[in-house]
Amino acid sequence: MTAVSAKPPHPFHAHRSLSVTSRDLACLEGIPLFRGAFRSSPEKVEAGVSVVICAEGTTLYRQGESASRLYVVAYGGVAINASVLPGQETLLHLCQGGGFCGEEALIHGRRLSTARTVDLSRLIAIDPSVLDLPPSDVSEHFYRRLSDLTEEIVVFKSVPPFQRLARLLLDHVGPRSGSANGELPLLKKTVAAKIGVDPASLSRLLRRMKDLGVSVQGNSIKVADVGVLRGVAEQVSPVREFRRPECGVAG
Repeated sequence: MTAVSAKPPHPFHAHRSLSVTSRDLACLEGIPLFRGAFRSSPEKVEAGVSVVICAEGTTLYRQGESASRLYVVAYGGVAINASVLPGQETLLHLCQGGGFCGEEALIHGRRLSTARTVDLSRLIAIDPSVLDLPPSDVSEHFYRRLSDLTEEIVVFKSVPPFQRLARLLLDHVGPRSGSANGELPLLKKTVAAKIGVDPASLSRLLRRMKDLGVSVQGNSIKVADVGVLRGVAEQVSPVREFRRPECGVAG
């Protein structure tokens, strides 16, 4: 697959459209950027906001295309990938329930990445023309995104893959000590991309996890002692020196 398709297929190759529900609206209100943003007439909002159910593997948009909509994930997940070389994609972010992607549409830019569903997903598609957003809110949002990306880069530069995997597994098990079970909401190839390794390297890391009493079968996680896993995940590293600055954009 090339980074940019000259004639991309329709973005929703497997989807069906639904009406916007009160639950969808509550999902939008739960996102700080969109609170109070729908001040346009009800008719305009109705025309600019839609809900689609997309099958796993549905491409929402491709890198290099003009951006016309952004997408809120009601449930499911969307992988955000970037291509540098033809046929090679790097996972930048996994957008799950309550998150959103496609912000290039807010500034009428071109897509910086490709978005593809990783599961059966309910998405709220928004035409940015129906949003009443102060420019300062948009600037602050992009500043926060840049801050998040900076923090992720620091983690990748200073935390080894085994520790990154420990942190990811820890996020999906509950109690702070004792045994626990969890469920990975991702395909293993997506897990591999998320921690910055190839699938073969992930398999080796998972075998090493067995020494800690951690096993992953399919998407099921079993941990003999969460405290041991937490000890590996929270080992002190240079990443702890990173301090997110106060969000704000200079006038």
